[in-house]
Amino acid sequence: MELNAGPAIARLVSDQRTKAVLLALPSGYLEMVSGDLQGCGKDCAEKLRIFTSERGRIAVPEHLRRCIMPYDDRLEATAFPGTRADFPQRALRHFIEELHGHRLSLKKGVSAVTSALASLVAPQVPRRAKLGDEEIAQLLRNNWEAYGGSSTQLLRFLRDEAQVACEQGRFRRIWHGLCQELTS
Repeated sequence: MELNAGPAIARLVSDQRTKAVLLALPSGYLEMVSGDLQGCGKDCAEKLRIFTSERGRIAVPEHLRRCIMPYDDRLEATAFPGTRADFPQRALRHFIEELHGHRLSLKKGVSAVTSALASLVAPQVPRRAKLGDEEIAQLLRNNWEAYGGSSTQLLRFLRDEAQVACEQGRFRRIWHGLCQELTS
């Protein structure tokens, strides 16, 4: 079904043949389809399950917020840890594989998620210093030999030992620049 052909989600949810619609979308995508979701009637909400982040909840129309499965950072303490970007997909996977939630009513699905997360504690996210590219490059230069120039080991050093925040793509760019600098 094409999303750009009109209110595809609303059509799918309101179709009598549809038993359940499971949407795993980050906030940005939910914002893009919020108009479509607005067209889902309250009577169709029983079929809909939405998996998203805390931020994504705001993009869901008020009358459908009860369809949001109550996943939060405690999901990281399960067998489904990962990145913030893939949170909705991981929550959906947990819902299907661990809870068999696709077979449950909306009320029982919400209850199953709540119960599954109840005894879990969200892992603490370490506070890491934010440094500029040149400061990070200097840290890497100073530790290049100790880690044999290994990008994997240097990134772990940066995050775990030096406690410096650095996104992987940014790290790769800085590391490549150092490789060129140190080999010339």
